Amino acid sequence: MRPHPSDPPKSAPPMLGGLRIADMTTVIFGPYCTQILADLGAEVLKLEPPGGDPMRGYPEIFASVARGKRSVEIEFLHHPAAVRNG
Repeated sequence: MRPHPSDPPKSAPPMLGGLRIADMTTVIFGPYCTQILADLGAEVLKLEPPGGDPMRGYPEIFASVARGKRSVEIEFLHHPAAVRNG
């Protein structure tokens, strides 16, 4: 049976639903890209350094590129053996 033209459209599942993204980007371009992924249904977890993302100093821009994401502060520690000289 064909739907009638006046029937409301059925909502499709999100295009990227079920995809999980770890967002370690800063400034504008990286957070903007992961914001698009969140808009398309991906679950985005923003990993921020201690003290938060430097973009938080620009609340209007940060609110725009952080929408749809969860965020957590995390400190990445470097093991001395992993650091290369030169």
